[in-house]
Amino acid sequence: MASLSKEKMLPVGFIGLGRNAKISEHASTYGCDKISIRDHVRTDDFCVVSGRVTIGSLHTDDARVLDCWKHAGVTCSRALQAGIRREGASHSNDYSGASMCNLLVPQKCKNETFRVTRIERRVIIGANSVVIPGADVAKGCAIRACSLALYPTEPWGSCLGPPGARVKSLAREILELESQVKEEAHDSI
Repeated sequence: MASLSKEKMLPVGFIGLGRNAKISEHASTYGCDKISIRDHVRTDDFCVVSGRVTIGSLHTDDARVLDCWKHAGVTCSRALQAGIRREGASHSNDYSGASMCNLLVPQKCKNETFRVTRIERRVIIGANSVVIPGADVAKGCAIRACSLALYPTEPWGSCLGPPGARVKSLAREILELESQVKEEAHDSI
């Protein structure tokens, strides 16, 4: 993956840009004046990051991740791994038929939901998964591949399918591994 140099990223106008932030030349960012990127972040090819986004340290977005947090926004804490084709948004349409859902339709004809979403520390979101507005992902959770997270999760759980139901508790050895990573030189990350 060819990533943009810091010299190319600085003029874009991110709120914050940490050390060792790697954004692919083939990724797209919109509304950079609302995007903050911390240390040791990697965003791969064909990712789209848009809106009010805070990306914590040790964060990886695999190829084709869509983060569309237009109005309400998202905060991604430290050590998030987002799998291929994962999607998240801070707004959603009302699909009841009582309102319209189209970018070209006036706002008064729509019934959209806007909610801030928080993705806490040490989370992994699997490939082809979707996190909907307000479905906060708690510390240490794994949203497994092809899941739809409809509701906030409880810490240290493995969640599967729609509605992202908890199927088991997760081990916490990751806490020891994170301490080891902190002790080592961050240049190897």
